[in-house]
Amino acid sequence: METTQAKLKPFHIIIIVVMAIFSIVFFLNRDKLINPNAGYKKLYSTFVQAEGTIVSSENTGGMRGAMVYTIQFHDQNDSLITVTERNWQTVSLQKGEKVTMYYNPKNPSEATPESRWKEIMGR
Repeated sequence: METTQAKLKPFHIIIIVVMAIFSIVFFLNRDKLINPNAGYKKLYSTFVQAEGTIVSSENTGGMRGAMVYTIQFHDQNDSLITVTERNWQTVSLQKGEKVTMYYNPKNPSEATPESRWKEIMGR
């Protein structure tokens, strides 16, 4: 009984190479592909909590209108930091209301509201 071996055609070799490249890229970037918040989680783990105050709010109007809040808080060096946040709150906030913010101690203008911080950190 005689057996014959199937020969790989160029198309098959190309498919194998493409799949190998895809597998390597997926393996190297699996955290970002599976969990897009992985990069933020590392950064947010260094953030410090502060109490902020809404100093103003503005509705941008239009079909895709957004609420833009200006928030001030004091960092760990007691410097007054002002940041703006867009569309992060489902309930309208008024001037003077307190909100919990998390900020980067190395760059306090890099801040995020507590709800977004909790979402990224899984808390």
